[in-house]
Order: sequence, then structure tokens, then C-alpha cells
Amino acid sequence: ATGTTSAAQNVTLSNGGNVELALSNITASGDFAQTNDCVTELQPGSNCTIAVTFTPTASMTRIGTLTFTDNAPDNPQTVSLIGNPSGAAAAVSPATLAFGNQTVGVTSAAQTVTVSNQGIAALNISSVSVGGTNAGDFPLVNNCGMNLNPSTSCTISVTFDPTAAGSRSAMLSISDNSPNNTQTVGLSGTGMDFMQSAASTSDTIKAGQTANYSLSVTPLNGFSQEVTFTCSGAPAQANCSVTPSMLTFTSGSSSAQTVMVSVSTTAPSALWPVLRLPEMNPWLPASALALCGLVLWLAGRRSRLAGRTRGLLRPALATAFLLLFAILLANCGSSGSSPTVVPPPLGGTPSGSYTISVTGTAGNSSHTTMLTLMVTQ
Repeated sequence: ATGTTSAAQNVTLSNGGNVELALSNITASGDFAQTNDCVTELQPGSNCTIAVTFTPTASMTRIGTLTFTDNAPDNPQTVSLIGNPSGAAAAVSPATLAFGNQTVGVTSAAQTVTVSNQGIAALNISSVSVGGTNAGDFPLVNNCGMNLNPSTSCTISVTFDPTAAGSRSAMLSISDNSPNNTQTVGLSGTGMDFMQSAASTSDTIKAGQTANYSLSVTPLNGFSQEVTFTCSGAPAQANCSVTPSMLTFTSGSSSAQTVMVSVSTTAPSALWPVLRLPEMNPWLPASALALCGLVLWLAGRRSRLAGRTRGLLRPALATAFLLLFAILLANCGSSGSSPTVVPPPLGGTPSGSYTISVTGTAGNSSHTTMLTLMVTQ
């Protein structure tokens, strides 16, 4: 089979003269190789053995020559060598794929591996896979079928999508029916990312105060992207913000940058409690408005009623207020509820322990720092 070495075949060299045969060189050309037990001076009547092997490099018939250089009259002597390759022979190119630096969570451009059948029989491909510690960082698209005819080729596309910062590596393996059975291609790349950490992750404040945290953001392995920040987990009647909300890292930068996280809380309200009346019947507002209008009209007419009508005003006012009271009483009775005292609409940020999440995002990569906020009254 192409790419494999055959069993050896022997050639015998004899000295049929009556003086020493001085051997200066023995060589084999083409896809053939030789080993021998000959000495440089072969005595008369003596012989030695040359073992010849065949390692075809292509699927066509291969021709070579075994040559002896010596002091005999017919120097040099030659032996013709012929070999016919058989079977499938797989070859891959290139032997390695290097992707260089790539941002974590961002997929690189594809690189291609070519698989060729250099034999004279079909190459049966049983599997194409990526193995190793970081195998998941190198997705592949297999464009090769299960059978590859002689003198044809196919391609496998590989991309680099690092899941973490630092050096990442894996191995592409192609299993087939060629003599060496498995072809391999080394895969490598470096993940670029950022790291964020807080100088202090906990703060205790009273409701109405603001908690402040300092967050350090460091680029790793030449990371050069924008990082945007969001904040969540603030308690009721509190607000969380990150300043600045975005950082930009330039290519080759290794210096950390800082963002400030602020959580502002609300002090308890000084408002008096509120008296909430029960739900009223729909006609109550209209009735009350009519009564109030009557009272105001009578009050406005008071100066013109003089003493003659003053006696009528008091009974009218009394009747109006009695009617309003009756409407309220009837409404309360029909609803089955009573007035309640409710707390002020703004009670301030409640006391307690809260977890604040600050997330930095660049492309598909994100990192979250957890902060603790203690609120007291």
C-alpha cells in the first residue's frame, strides 16, 4: 500500500574472480531502500546479501535501480527494481492549524484541512473528530464523505471559538482504512478575555444613603474590545448604576481600568398615614356634589334673605348634611367594608441584606461580580 514499507527481497553479490573485490558503494534509487552485510573487500569465492524494500509514494508503478560500485571490469553492476502500489493511502495537509489570538466567545474565520487519497483503492473514512482538553473550542465542518476515490481529495473546515483566556489546543483526527489508520492535525490558539474584580464586595449603609464599590477590569492576552456593564439586584426604592457604563481596551493593552458601582437608597417617608375610605357607589359623588352646590347657594343668598329667611337656612343645611351622612352610611353598609389606615406611599428602602450583580459583557463573553449590600434603618 502507498505509504507503507514492503517485506524485504534479497540480492546476492558474489566474487567470482581470483582477487579481492573492492566495494566502494551500494545504492538503491526511487522508492526503494537497501541494507547489506557486505564488506569493503570481498574475498574470491565469497558473497554477501543486500535486502531491498519498497515504500511507494504514489499510486502509479514505481521503478528504481540497485547499483554496485566496485573494481570489477563490468563496474558498476545494477539490478532493476519495480514496485506496484495497492490499496488506499491517506494524506493530510497542513499538519497543524494555528489560529493566533481570538476574543473569548467570538468565532474565528475558518481554516481548511485537505484530505487526499494517494492510493489506488477507495479511502474509507470512518470518523472525523476533535479531541483533547480544549476540544470544544475548535468546532469543525466535515465536507468529506465516507468514501474517497483514488487521486481525489476533500476538505474539513475548522474554526476557533475560545471558551476561556489563555493557550488552547486540541487534535483533529481522521480515522480510515489507510495503512497508518489515523491521520492527525494539531490545533492551537490563544483566547483573549477580560477579568473583573472588586476591591471590596460588601457595604453597610442606612436607608437614604448610597453604597459605592470600585470594580477593576483587566484585559487578558491582548484583549481589545468594548466592555459594557449592567447592574441588577437593587432592593425596592433603590437604584444601581455603573460609571462609566462602557470601557474600551485598545490592541496590546494590559493595563486595568476602573468603574464605580453606586447603589442609592431611599430614606423612610415623613408623610402622615392616609385614611382610605371604602369603595363608594357610583352615584355618591354626584349626590355629594349636588348637596354641596345647594349649601353654597344658600350661603350665598344669606345676605339677601335677611331675618325673614334666616330661619329657613338652618333647617336646609341640617337636612343636607343628614342626607349626605345617610348616603355614606348606606354605601358602607352595602359594600361590607370600613375605612382603613394605610402606610405612607413611600416607606423607604427596606432593611435587609441584598445581592447586587454587576455584569461586564464583550461580544458573547460576560463576567459577573457579586456584591453584598446591607441596609439598616
